[in-house]
Amino acid sequence: MSSARVYGGMTASERGRQRRAQLLVAAVTLLGTRGAADTTVTAVCREAGLTSRYFYEQFQDRDALLRGVADEVFATLEATLVGAMQSGVDDFGVLTRAPIDALIRLVDNDRILARIIFVESGAEPILRALRNDTISRMTNLLIDKVRNLFPIRDSALPTMQLTATMMVSGMSDVLRRWLDNEIDMSADQVAEHTTALFASAAAYAMTLAAPTGD
Repeated sequence: MSSARVYGGMTASERGRQRRAQLLVAAVTLLGTRGAADTTVTAVCREAGLTSRYFYEQFQDRDALLRGVADEVFATLEATLVGAMQSGVDDFGVLTRAPIDALIRLVDNDRILARIIFVESGAEPILRALRNDTISRMTNLLIDKVRNLFPIRDSALPTMQLTATMMVSGMSDVLRRWLDNEIDMSADQVAEHTTALFASAAAYAMTLAAPTGD
C-alpha cells in the first residue's frame, strides 16, 4: 500500500510524523517530571496514548527515543544562545549578557526542560554524551565569537579553550544549583554576576592571547 494514500486527512507518512512527535512530547514530559528511570517504553506509550507497535515504527529502542529527545532539547538550548548573541559588539560583558539572560529565562520558564538539561542529562549515557557535545559546541562558539572580535595568537588557543570551557561548564552547574535553590539570588542577580565573572575571565585570557607585536 502506498504511503501516499490519505486516511482521515493525513497520509501514512504524516501520521507517522505525528506519532513520532507524540512520543517525543511524552518522553520529554516523563523525563522532566518523573526522571529517566521512569521513562520506559511502556510509560512513554501510555503517556502518548499509543501502542508499542507505533513506538517501534518510529524508534528502534528506548535509546533511540532518548537520542531524539536530547537532539531536540539541546537544539533548543543552542538556538536560544545563538539567537541572543548580538553582532557588532566588541565589549565582552555586553556580548555575553544577552545570551546569559536568554538562557536563564529559558530554564526558569520551562522547568521540565531545565531538569532534562541539568539533572537527567547526567543519568543516561546517551543524554550525557549529547550534553557534553553541546558544551563543546558552546565552547567553540564562544571562542569563534571572540576570535572574530579580537586578534588572538594561535599559541594562545589552549588558554582560550580552557577559559571558555570553564565558563560554559561552570554556568551549567550554577544554573543547576540555582534551580535547586542552592544559590539564593534572583534571575537578574545571577545574570549580572555571571556576566561580570565571564568578562573577568575573558580579560585574563586576553592578556595572554593578544599578539605580542613580534
